Amino acid sequence: MSDVELALGALQAKQAAHGKAWNYYEGRHPLVYSSGRLKQVFRRLDARFTCNWCSVAVDAVFERLRLRGLEAPGAEGTMARVWRASGLALEADEVHRSALVTGEAFLMLGKEAGGSVEAYYHDPRQAHVFYDPEHPRRKVMAAKWWREADGTGLLLAYPDRIERYRQRGAGEPSASRFEVVSVEENGLGEVPMFHFRRDARGAVGELASLYDLQDAVNKLLNDMMIGSEFGVFAQRFVVSNAEVGTLKNSPSEIWHIPAGDKQDESTQIGQFAPVPLSHFLEPMAELASAMAVISGTPKHYFLRQGGDPSGEALHAMEARLTKKVERLIGRFSPVWAEVGRCLLRLEGISSEVEAQFEPAHSLSPVERARLRETNVRAGMSLSDHLRLEEGWSLERLASLEGVGDGV
Repeated sequence: MSDVELALGALQAKQAAHGKAWNYYEGRHPLVYSSGRLKQVFRRLDARFTCNWCSVAVDAVFERLRLRGLEAPGAEGTMARVWRASGLALEADEVHRSALVTGEAFLMLGKEAGGSVEAYYHDPRQAHVFYDPEHPRRKVMAAKWWREADGTGLLLAYPDRIERYRQRGAGEPSASRFEVVSVEENGLGEVPMFHFRRDARGAVGELASLYDLQDAVNKLLNDMMIGSEFGVFAQRFVVSNAEVGTLKNSPSEIWHIPAGDKQDESTQIGQFAPVPLSHFLEPMAELASAMAVISGTPKHYFLRQGGDPSGEALHAMEARLTKKVERLIGRFSPVWAEVGRCLLRLEGISSEVEAQFEPAHSLSPVERARLRETNVRAGMSLSDHLRLEEGWSLERLASLEGVGDGV
């Protein structure tokens, strides 16, 4: 197979899975029924209701996954300038969100015509990276495609060159219809696409095990809304031999219905009891608890808790979430460091780079101050504590009187 065929095959293969993940995260859920008969009955449902707890499971992690910046000892000024100019602070959020939703995300580096460095996040449905089978972390080629007004564009990036292709006209992309547009040198010396993966097994997102539970939640919610709608308007019945077609149900209206004689069934008037909404809310709460357990999200993110927990209780409740964020920071940090080294290389500088993230745990100002005091009393310098525990940059440390000297 040619590289164009390999690229198109990989890009087309991931569309369905990644599209489903984004739909569930953004609240575009299908309405699923347990039997074909129910689907037939409700096929003309005018409204659709969703309770999007998939976004809660993702955002609970995303909101704590904050890249503060990239540090390069000896090249702090250049690194800070490139960080600002390339817009990496904005791109980092999109990278992390995508990696959580679909299991992977891509960032591509390059230089614009004027010489300024550019860095752009790429949707995983539009990009892919190929690795050396003998060296699983060594990139051999990257691909990305995009739709144009009159066709489809395709880019293949190698360590030494970048090839651009174009397919004219509408229709599904086909390898035989792509024509070479240009071939240019890759001055970076490596594949300029960076691959962020949530899990080493492959593109497995946070929502992979929550789809069925989310479908069940939406089914209960729709049933509850339909049940409540019928419950608002009381459903009454009349058993009588008399003509009841003229009866009107309105305020101050009195029904005159003759009683049945002894030979026939007696006249009866009644009302159907509405379905209690607790029959739906209680199972939904159980499903929320199941989603919390499976995803590692604290239950109070889904359900209201009685009272305000103490700081220690809150830390215990969020321990699993904190560990998950710390694990993801450990997976993403080497890739961000690689991005930083390549950015500096484009500027003609060779330096080691370290990614600085916000702390994964949440602390109140009082607890943060207490932790500082405890660590300093235990022998850790204040500068080390601020850098390692609170994610302070070297620039910020140097700006503080005395702290930059290692006090």
